Amino acid sequence: MLKNIKPDIVSICSPTEFHFKHFVACLEENIPMIWLEKPPAQNYEELEKMLKLASQTDVKILVNYTRRFLSIYKKLKNLFNNNILGKPTDMVIDYSKGLLINGSHIIDSAFMIFGNRPELSITNIKIIHKSENPSFIINNNDDIPIYVIGHDVPYHSRDVSVTFEAGRVSITQEGHKYIYEKRTEQKYYPGYFQLNDLGLKNEKIEDFDQSITNALNNLINAYENNVNTDSNLQTSKITQKVLTTVINECC
Repeated sequence: MLKNIKPDIVSICSPTEFHFKHFVACLEENIPMIWLEKPPAQNYEELEKMLKLASQTDVKILVNYTRRFLSIYKKLKNLFNNNILGKPTDMVIDYSKGLLINGSHIIDSAFMIFGNRPELSITNIKIIHKSENPSFIINNNDDIPIYVIGHDVPYHSRDVSVTFEAGRVSITQEGHKYIYEKRTEQKYYPGYFQLNDLGLKNEKIEDFDQSITNALNNLINAYENNVNTDSNLQTSKITQKVLTTVINECC
């Protein structure tokens, strides 16, 4: 098919263990755009090989970490990076139904919020619970710990919450609820403070289907204007490193 049809875009949505093989096949046929399901590779070493091969071509690659293309996650990223609620102190993310399948999504959203800065590095990963959905703490050189809580439950849970000096912001219910809490003085106890939910103030939350449209537009724009996609092999490196480290220790 690749030889005869020469498609403009190929979506690699096979099981993760086949991504590398199918990725190489697309490169060999000079496919100009690749939509690559997450996680992009089985491990960190495989991802580095993919990066090296891709650097020798003009192919545009989009890794389908959908939360990078939703405005509520971009809104949280803006709060985080501009200290709008003061200094961030920690991040808590919850997931279920598998580290690779669902955990990878929400871990990548955490690093998207951090901004994927080149200087950001992981200093330590501490496993606190081994299971099919392991829990662990990611320490980084920003001194803002990321607590990853895996839940062994038969339903989907992918939530993220960031605590700041002056409040807390959470994205829950699979991205359908945005909770904006700000520190305010207690009514009956002057000098003491609590968190009050200020809500979205009539801002519309995009449906998750919109993330697919946004991502596809991003891939096409990258090809037409010769720029990088917002979610690519390079931005996926730190998430892939976490996945590889945790899997090697837990399994």
